[in-house]
Amino acid sequence: MNSGISIQKIEVIRYTSIMKKIYLKERTILFLFFISIIVLGTILLALPWSWDNGKARFFGIMGKLDF
Repeated sequence: MNSGISIQKIEVIRYTSIMKKIYLKERTILFLFFISIIVLGTILLALPWSWDNGKARFFGIMGKLDF
């Protein structure tokens, strides 16, 4: 009986460690996803300002500073 209980405990520990690893992977993927969305959003917001004065610039701020 004692050995069976210890095997169950080991299985539970193994399961929880796997779940933690999956959770961490999901969190990192979500984090990267949100960062990419923010970057794309800033680029898209900056694009309308990038073609004034005939300059193709990614960042509108740089275009505004450069007269």
